[in-house]
Amino acid sequence: MKTHRGIRTLVVVSVVLMVLGSLCIGVGIAKGGDLRYLHVDKDTVDWWPFNGSFGIQLGDSFDFTSWEEEKHSYKERWDQSLQEVESLSLDVSLGDVRIERGKENKITFLDIRKEKVNIKQEKGNVTVTVDNPDISKGNRNRNDTIIVTLKDKQYERIYVEDKLGDIQLKNLSAKHITIEEKLGDITLEHIVSKDLAIAQSAGDIEVDGQLYGNSVVKSSMGDITIHVRGDQKDYRYRVKNTMGDTQIQNREWELSCDAEEGNRSSDNYLQLHSSMGDIDLQFEG
Repeated sequence: MKTHRGIRTLVVVSVVLMVLGSLCIGVGIAKGGDLRYLHVDKDTVDWWPFNGSFGIQLGDSFDFTSWEEEKHSYKERWDQSLQEVESLSLDVSLGDVRIERGKENKITFLDIRKEKVNIKQEKGNVTVTVDNPDISKGNRNRNDTIIVTLKDKQYERIYVEDKLGDIQLKNLSAKHITIEEKLGDITLEHIVSKDLAIAQSAGDIEVDGQLYGNSVVKSSMGDITIHVRGDQKDYRYRVKNTMGDTQIQNREWELSCDAEEGNRSSDNYLQLHSSMGDIDLQFEG
């Protein structure tokens, strides 16, 4: 039995280390890391004594071929004015996304080519698709970023899907806010929402704002920090944490938590779910 437990522990630790290693590589790429340094040879370091190389070499189609640096610097910046916006939808393959309050409705692209972007505007509905998965071609200084400024008003819906990159929303009000992220951090600051949905595969989640109606935050791996600008007695909440510490106001749970508390007659319902990571839920009132 002890041998079986030891093997089980070894397998669990191995899986966790593999996931963390993949996460580190993904974050490094998202932050402008150079894919050449996934392997070692005379071109990457000066101390390598052998003629061959060791590690992974990624080509244009993500196979085991040689990497060639592209001459293009990716130092591009261009703007696109937006018409009157009621709903905004962003679908991004790679890059950081920032949406914040501004004096005009505008979207700015940094280090993203125009031919990789498709923008549709129809009756207040703005849909932006950025298909730029060619990370193996970029140099280490590449920093794909999308910056959206919106006028001060309440929007019907804000939807963001990003496969690789950080997402930030600041000083915004919308009836429906939906964020879907594969790898990267999510930060919502000073937001107002009546229907919030966040789904995260790997990365930290931070939310600060007025949350009404249903708010669902799910993370497979990463910390969840929620600061509700409202009184605790006006909310009911379900917090489920499979592996990690949990804090709700001044109460703490170690290693795991499955709690449903609060005002059961309230229409404001928070649901926080984490498979691996800490959860911190705080109310201002």
